[in-house]
Amino acid sequence: PSSHGKGGSGGIGRPSRMPTARDLWRSGVRLQASENGRAEIEFAQPTLWLPALVYDFKLATVARNLLVLEYDEEQSKPITRYFQMMNEIVEDAADVRILRRAGVVRGGQEVHELIKNIDSRAMYPSVYMAMDREIDKVREYHDNRMASFFVRTPPGVIWASSGAAISMAAVVASMRKRG
Repeated sequence: PSSHGKGGSGGIGRPSRMPTARDLWRSGVRLQASENGRAEIEFAQPTLWLPALVYDFKLATVARNLLVLEYDEEQSKPITRYFQMMNEIVEDAADVRILRRAGVVRGGQEVHELIKNIDSRAMYPSVYMAMDREIDKVREYHDNRMASFFVRTPPGVIWASSGAAISMAAVVASMRKRG
């Protein structure tokens, strides 16, 4: 299932939601792993740089502990917002495969479960404006691209419909010559 209906800019306290990895891929957003070691994302059209998430047996414990540390903070909550965003990007195993090919997720399929499990411990709303600004840029780019007929419609459909239109025009032209 696609997530076209799950998002848009919220208001205060409701950060913009990120399209799934599959939806981003369809709209031409290139996903790349960022190796700077920080929970920050950056969008430089058409590339979305995401922190690499390396799954191992320690990750769940470390992530939960970081979320607990952020719980009492009033302002910046980068780890919380990162896992919220990853939860939005990862809807199913196909999204994990796209992220794995991009190097953003490394490890087994367990990462899907981990993201869903960790996000359930994240406190909403997360206040991390730097990440929300980048997510808004990605959403705007994605929405503009998806509004384009050529992005929404697979090339095979365009060629098939063009071929059908040309065939129909040829039939009409031959009927006029006969008539």
